[in-house]
Amino acid sequence: MKKRWFVNFLISFFVILITIGVFEIALRLFAPLHFTGFTDAFHYDPDLGYKAMPGHHLSLTDYQQEMYVNAIGTINFQRDFQGYKNLVFAVGDSYTQGTGLPADASYPFQLDLMLNLYNHKGRYRYSKDYGIVNLGLAAYGGEQSYIVLKRYINLIGKPKLILYMGCDNDPVDDQLFRSGIRHKNIVKDNPRYGVLYHPIRLVFYKSEIGKRFRYVIQEKVIRKSAANSASVDSGHQTAAHTQIPIIEKVIALAKENGSTVILSWSGMNASYDYLKEWAIINNIQFADWQPLVNDISENIVDLPLDNPHSGLHYRTWVNSMIAQSFNNEIQKAAK
Repeated sequence: MKKRWFVNFLISFFVILITIGVFEIALRLFAPLHFTGFTDAFHYDPDLGYKAMPGHHLSLTDYQQEMYVNAIGTINFQRDFQGYKNLVFAVGDSYTQGTGLPADASYPFQLDLMLNLYNHKGRYRYSKDYGIVNLGLAAYGGEQSYIVLKRYINLIGKPKLILYMGCDNDPVDDQLFRSGIRHKNIVKDNPRYGVLYHPIRLVFYKSEIGKRFRYVIQEKVIRKSAANSASVDSGHQTAAHTQIPIIEKVIALAKENGSTVILSWSGMNASYDYLKEWAIINNIQFADWQPLVNDISENIVDLPLDNPHSGLHYRTWVNSMIAQSFNNEIQKAAK
């Protein structure tokens, strides 16, 4: 009797195992799930929850995910910023980092070329006038951006300019950060997981079945955090409105260090309009890239804004217009 029970158990176990294997293969072949962001390039940070890991990180899914992270932890091809006359800190989330694009297509890198190319006797040359330090990272909210700013002011020096581009996700990302969820991310060196880190990543990041469990859990956590954020800020009308206390802290930090702040917003929506108006009222510069993008879209009607892959985000040409708008404001600040 016990032998028959054991045989039946083994048969059932192998049938379940084979079924899971077939299901996993089918999902990989016909319905792979790709997440925005590249957590293989992150490692644990006790203050921020996670930060970029130095090195070149490349992953090819249905799009190219590429990050160059230098030894000091910024998203830059430059190994350091020695020799640059002025430092410019660009802070924000994935729209600043350049998620969903080759590493040279982010707006900070596009801005770097605009500011540092000059005409020398009929030939363009690169000069180290402005070191554009890309401090953006996917899923960072305003509070993490503020911590990063303070850290790199102490680490590499006071910036001449701080470019702050907010995002509609910032209130929820701040709530996730405050609640400690960001410190629970499954990233390298997180003491919460220890020796279980690699097995957990294998299940929830590499297998298609595990990815779906992770997606369901993440959506539940995000919805809860969004509800908490909405209840706290129920009197506010836009995401940008909820970020004003953080933005004011950034402006105060900039004043302490003799820096000029230039604001912008990553979405063309009510938050963009609100922050633009707020900046005008408070005499803060604003990189107003929306009219440029709208003008181009109206003249080239079939030109898409977003990338045609699961990572979405803006195409390179939009990032170039964002960079151009920041460039215009930087030229004004230099006068």
